[in-house]
Amino acid sequence: MKNQVINKQDTIDFIENSILISDVSEKSTDHYLLNMKEQRVAKISLAALKSILGVGRYNTFYTTCHVPALFQYRPDVKEKLFVEDFFQIFNVYNPPRWQEDDFFSEVESKKPLGSYPAIYKKFLEHLTENDALSEEYILDWLSTALKGKNITYLSLIGAQGIGKGVLGSICGNLFGSNYRQVSDRVIKSSFNAQIKNTCLLNIDEVQLTTTEQVERLKSFSNEFIEVEEKGKDSEVIKNFANIYISSNRVDGLKVEVGDRRFSFVNLTCDRLEDNLSQKEIDLLLLDGSLVDEFVYFLLDRKIVNNMSKPFVSRKTHEVLEASLSDWARWLLYSYIPAERVKFDNSGVSGSLTISINDVKEAMLKDLPYMGNAPGRNKFKNLANSYKTVFTCKSVRGHSDSTKNGDFIEVKHGLQLVQAITLGDVHENSI
Repeated sequence: MKNQVINKQDTIDFIENSILISDVSEKSTDHYLLNMKEQRVAKISLAALKSILGVGRYNTFYTTCHVPALFQYRPDVKEKLFVEDFFQIFNVYNPPRWQEDDFFSEVESKKPLGSYPAIYKKFLEHLTENDALSEEYILDWLSTALKGKNITYLSLIGAQGIGKGVLGSICGNLFGSNYRQVSDRVIKSSFNAQIKNTCLLNIDEVQLTTTEQVERLKSFSNEFIEVEEKGKDSEVIKNFANIYISSNRVDGLKVEVGDRRFSFVNLTCDRLEDNLSQKEIDLLLLDGSLVDEFVYFLLDRKIVNNMSKPFVSRKTHEVLEASLSDWARWLLYSYIPAERVKFDNSGVSGSLTISINDVKEAMLKDLPYMGNAPGRNKFKNLANSYKTVFTCKSVRGHSDSTKNGDFIEVKHGLQLVQAITLGDVHENSI
């Protein structure tokens, strides 16, 4: 159903076959003429309507054809006006170009079968540095987003100029006015209205360094979310936004092991212009027929990934390592691997158990700028995140006093740290 500005030549006929919709909650001052016969919607002010019809006809029309309704953004309902929970709902969802002709139609036209356009494949192969698993995941994520909502956030962390922004523009072509690109101020500020009336939110240049900021970002996946807009009362809305985040910095997100919200794909270090010509980039972004072909390919696509789980890759490992404090990185990536190798080569049986005091002594020797080593609780917290690597234990009251104290028990060698700390890393992504 297309939104159109009313032309004077056919306004009277159009109005007489329409109903007038206004927001019963008065949160919106917009008014719409809904003409179901022509499958058209026109935005109009009451003053303009009165001017066109004259006072008498306007009063009659307003009395007989005015329908107060709740204005809601509902891409999940293929009706412009419907009743839900005893309320009349006016659907303000505006379908993208490829969907607009029949989204609100009672009879949906049959969509053609799509194919994977060669220029899109070339772009994604460049972006993921020919990592087939990452390419497949991006396709699955986009396919799922077109049909509904992803649980995880598509997360692209990589160098400037490689094509992260171009992927955002591709998303804009797929979702039309339902796509929005914003900065991380949507998370850092108390105002987050950008997520309203959105199917895909691209948060660009993300730099979140605190746990509170990351937790707020995670809340953007909730089914319902409280939206705050400057100068207006907050409101709770149904949330349809798929989240695509991008950053040039590997330390742009403070992520912990076991976090199930972010899907990090492997990315190239090459600039886009080194692998695609400007003509190819223009074709990728400006050819409407190729956009349609890609849309239908995604809609027909059989999902190969488990979309209820985050995608894990080499990039995930890099982001996790960058999120660690210096002492934790030293412990996991330097001290424990070295101690494990020495233990394995010693021929001693049993488990590798090391006094935390010995660990602290070695830590301050290697990291003298720290001044003080972390306490027992910090070791325990780290162990809780890296349970497959080491655990903490305390021994008290042993007859041999040398066996009393706080210890770490190392579980594995770390030739591939990421394979242990992440558990389910795709083997050929490492």
